Amino acid sequence: MLIYDRSSNLTPMQSREWGDLQSVLLHEPGTESLLGLLATHPFHFGEPFDVTGAKWEHQNLRFLLEARDVQVFTLRNALTEGALDWNGEPRSGEALKRLKRAVNEAIEFTFSDQITHPERSRVHDNWRKTLDRTHPNDLAELILLSPRLHIKNDPCNQRLMTEYHLHPSSQLHSIRDSSMITRQGIIIGRSAHPERRWEQKILHLAIAQLGIASLCTVESPGVLEGGDFVPAGEFVFQGEGACTDRDGIEQVLEQGAYGQVEVAVVRDPDPVDQQRHLEDYFMMIADGHAVVEESRLKGKREPTVEVHQPSGNGVSFEYQQKPSVKFSDYLDRKGIKVGAFPFDGPSVSASIFGLGGREVVISARSRHYQGILEEEGFKVQVLEMGQADESASGGLHSLAQALVRR
Repeated sequence: MLIYDRSSNLTPMQSREWGDLQSVLLHEPGTESLLGLLATHPFHFGEPFDVTGAKWEHQNLRFLLEARDVQVFTLRNALTEGALDWNGEPRSGEALKRLKRAVNEAIEFTFSDQITHPERSRVHDNWRKTLDRTHPNDLAELILLSPRLHIKNDPCNQRLMTEYHLHPSSQLHSIRDSSMITRQGIIIGRSAHPERRWEQKILHLAIAQLGIASLCTVESPGVLEGGDFVPAGEFVFQGEGACTDRDGIEQVLEQGAYGQVEVAVVRDPDPVDQQRHLEDYFMMIADGHAVVEESRLKGKREPTVEVHQPSGNGVSFEYQQKPSVKFSDYLDRKGIKVGAFPFDGPSVSASIFGLGGREVVISARSRHYQGILEEEGFKVQVLEMGQADESASGGLHSLAQALVRR
């Protein structure tokens, strides 16, 4: 049983994609992912995949990170942090109360008209007893599955019967999608897909259990997902397209949550299924080095960049919008050396995850880029992530949310 030390005062921050990775959040696929595979399209899985295989691959990624002394948080353990004692038994206190409140929000009871008020009361009383006796680990699973229970009469024996409907958080293993980590802290996003919006509430609970406060939460009607954010030091790239809209971006700008840095809003003119996020066609991998899908550098698929420059004294500042430029021109202006790759379906840029400096881990499906990266002075570690890659349109990069980079 892994118990996290809340006294460590974890403060999420990252100012650059290639910063030294110190803390990361992962979520291993489970039953909720398996249920999502029963109908792949609503949950945006590219292809069916082996959930057990994906678990093994996640574990290998975790082992690699821990071998580098990276502090690895798993979502399931984060949800129960503070609700368990050192023996893995329930511990009374605010953390357990938060967990139970979230379970009550995750579970919904409905009744047919024939169910009497006394019968409904008995159902709710039984649920309260069950809630009190359920282990925190099982409460966390209920949150991930989000069941709906419909109580009705059994016409055969005049007893009550229950229909179960599950609303699993099937893509929660793409953990980066639900939030952004800036130099200021953590921003809770809002998914463009309604069936995924419960994921943001789960993440909000997880960070609260770890003693972390969010900077802000994107509210309706705005949408914003973490796969559209690429920090690059004194400026950041913020994607706008299929999964992040102008309203979501403006909310973050108004809160000053990017910090006092230049914000380059990369407006995607042609979102496609394999490239829903900025990370799917562009990624900074080191200071002055990026990989970009080649069709994004010219022609009708090239984005425009809307530049927002901060002005102020560091304590109080506001953004001033500058004229828009082509994506390739902005990269040139910033002196970024670009490695272009062809569009061949699976995203290559999202299969690269920075460990710090010029050290990266890549998915085996991008092995043909290993030599190119090594020629540029990168230390490359290759992981077999075939099942995990299929489970996440954002590839390896979307499976890990860097909490702290220095």
